[in-house]
Amino acid sequence: MAADQPVLGQREARRPANPLPSEGASAPWAASDRPRPSDATEAGVRLHAALADVEAIPRTLQAHDDEIRAALIVLRQAIRAQDDFLHAVAHDLRNPLAAIRGQVQLLQRRAGRFDLPSIEAERLVGPLVAIDGAVSRTAELIDHLLDASWRLGDLDDSD
Repeated sequence: MAADQPVLGQREARRPANPLPSEGASAPWAASDRPRPSDATEAGVRLHAALADVEAIPRTLQAHDDEIRAALIVLRQAIRAQDDFLHAVAHDLRNPLAAIRGQVQLLQRRAGRFDLPSIEAERLVGPLVAIDGAVSRTAELIDHLLDASWRLGDLDDSD
């Protein structure tokens, strides 16, 4: 009987297996196809961080929503201020234009009453027609300015 074989009826004295690998040997959990305990912990930490990021989204969206609402209020105030300014400018420009147009029409009527030679009438009426045309074009520009202002006001009231 060999010395290293147990005798029948005797139990082999077994030592518990060493859970720690000896130097240079790899641990059974270190196999590349199995996750290490530290990997699971790292994944849990990453998962918790991702969850915190997802939970922060509504707060971030609310903050951005508040910023957008504040910016819209400022924008609407600026549009109203611009609208008020344009209306004041239009009013201030229309009054002198009306006075100029009235004087031009008065001079044209007076020139028509006099029996002036055609050269004299042309010298008098020609500049009056030019002035009246310039007044008309300026009045149209003011109207376009007010139309643009009203369109901006419509955009402001759209929501």
